[in-house]
Amino acid sequence: MELREELSVESRVESTDALHQHRKPTLMKVSCLILSLLLISSSARAADEKTLSSQIEKVTVFLNRAQVFRKAEVRYPSGQIDLIIEDVSPNLDPSSIQVGGKGNFIILDVRHEIDYRAPEAVIEPKEIQLWTRKIALTTDSLRMMSYDVELVTSRRQALQQEKSMLLGNPLITNTKGSDTLPVLRDALIFLRQKLENIHEAMVEAHELEDRLNIEQSEMQQRYNVLVQYRQSLDFQPNQQPEPVQQIRVTVYAKQAGTGSLNVNYTVNGASWSPSYDIRSAGPGKPIKLTYKANLHQSTGEDWMGVPLTLSTHDPSLRQEKPQLPVWYARYFQEVRAVNATKSLSSIQVESLTYGASVDEENESIQYSDAQIAADYTQVVQTFSNVEFTIDLGYEIPSDGIDHLILVKEKELDATYRHYLVPKLERESFIQAQITGWEDLNLLPGLANLFYDGTFVGRANIDPRIFGDTLNLPMGRDRMVYAERKRLDIEEKNKLLNGDRTRMEKWSIEVRNTYATPIHLVVQDQIPVSAEASIKVALKEGDPDRHAEADGMLEWEMDLAGGVRKKWSFAYEVQWDKNRPLILR
Repeated sequence: MELREELSVESRVESTDALHQHRKPTLMKVSCLILSLLLISSSARAADEKTLSSQIEKVTVFLNRAQVFRKAEVRYPSGQIDLIIEDVSPNLDPSSIQVGGKGNFIILDVRHEIDYRAPEAVIEPKEIQLWTRKIALTTDSLRMMSYDVELVTSRRQALQQEKSMLLGNPLITNTKGSDTLPVLRDALIFLRQKLENIHEAMVEAHELEDRLNIEQSEMQQRYNVLVQYRQSLDFQPNQQPEPVQQIRVTVYAKQAGTGSLNVNYTVNGASWSPSYDIRSAGPGKPIKLTYKANLHQSTGEDWMGVPLTLSTHDPSLRQEKPQLPVWYARYFQEVRAVNATKSLSSIQVESLTYGASVDEENESIQYSDAQIAADYTQVVQTFSNVEFTIDLGYEIPSDGIDHLILVKEKELDATYRHYLVPKLERESFIQAQITGWEDLNLLPGLANLFYDGTFVGRANIDPRIFGDTLNLPMGRDRMVYAERKRLDIEEKNKLLNGDRTRMEKWSIEVRNTYATPIHLVVQDQIPVSAEASIKVALKEGDPDRHAEADGMLEWEMDLAGGVRKKWSFAYEVQWDKNRPLILR
């Protein structure tokens, strides 16, 4: 029975092998046919597409992102063909691609694709290959040595086990005590001979193991040296190719010809921000404003000598019109939060809130419509979009580093004022006032201030908060200064109403050491009452402006060159003498 089964199994195997041998040529023919079809298909596809070389014509940089305009010359055959533009930014926005062209062809389709290139084979230099082989051979030697050490160790363990078994034999130990003296003598002779052989073999194995360990250690050191030297060669294999962004344009032409394709798209990784230099040569001189842009880009493509346009547009902002929610006018309603844990009859008032009312007859809560965050949203429209065309051909590589670009320069008529606040500062502060600045199309930014050839500091320029006049701080001026002194202080009680009064008198002296006149504004202050029982009054002095709400005093004048001017002012404070007064 078993023999018949074996014969049947062998016959099935032989028949299966024969079938495979019969099918192998057929399968090879089919495989070759499929491969041929694939090659024909790929060659046909390659024949129906053409990769173009394009150049950047111009770039428009927004506050966030940029728009790149490319042009490619093309020679097209008759019929349909795919024109591929590959030298584009890896950060392009596929939805922003626009394509146009010139020539006797029809653009049928535009699509964005990513071509994943096959990785390149890593080919090491011959020197690297030599040291790599040496390392591999050393690794093999270390592995073989480890086997030899393991074999010697096992031999020593076997000899030790043989010795233990020999010494533990009953014939040697004579545990029963029945052996005769001749037998015992023969056993001892045998034991001595065997032990000598075992000890000799163990010593040889020990010696061999020590020698192998030394050789293995030396080989390990050699391996470490080889690896360190191999690493010192610093071979960096070629970077695997990055996916290639492609713009594939399908065109159709009745006959062959030449033309051009114009492609533009938006890319991320580019932006610019404004900065300013504001220079003044002194009072009476115009202000020179230099409009600059800090531009950086890391789009993956270099902008080398191409025309640039800076736009105040920001494509990342929402572009649809905001919707105003309904704005309700309501009466104020008192709301009582209730605790209805048991029943409506046991309602208890706990706290006051807003937005609901209580119907006392039905003992139910009437809630008003809930407010949403949009009710508190204010939409502010700033300036319209402005574009600055840069005539110079700047080279802006894709390095992510800020590049300073000059946008424009303009001289502005300005009037200057010297401000003195002698209570806080002895020196004056210069302010330039500019009107008609709306045509400058300024954006919020940081300005470097220069006065009379000296850098005086920085100031934030934000046109959104300016009025008709643009006030620019131009720094300190030691040539115009002031002295503030207290002339008198008197404090006494009033007999009729029990109040206490305090009178303070101060003098201010200003000096213009310039030879030319200046326009000067001097500011000081008196206290402002924070309670009804405290009364403050200006007793002396004639300021040009006195704001009772904040106690500010202001004197404005034209001061001739080399002139001193002095005046004084006094104020009185009256308060309840039983309460301490704090002036702060």
